Amino acid sequence: WYTDSDYLKLQNSVLFSLNKKIKEAAVKTRTHFIDLWNIFNHDMIKENYLQKDRFHLSLIAYEIICREIEIILQKSK
Repeated sequence: WYTDSDYLKLQNSVLFSLNKKIKEAAVKTRTHFIDLWNIFNHDMIKENYLQKDRFHLSLIAYEIICREIEIILQKSK
């Protein structure tokens, strides 16, 4: 059996790998990519990016996503 810590490390490893592949695909296709993994991953709980259930994103997180989209839209004008 995995401990919670081991499972989280394994899960993060898989998610990091997937994020990297998506970013590479975006570069190849010249598609905008918002790297939410790096924005949220480091201080997700400390910065209140998650709701109390520690699964769903909080209003603060959605505001950050909107800000990142707005930056891309402004550059596209």
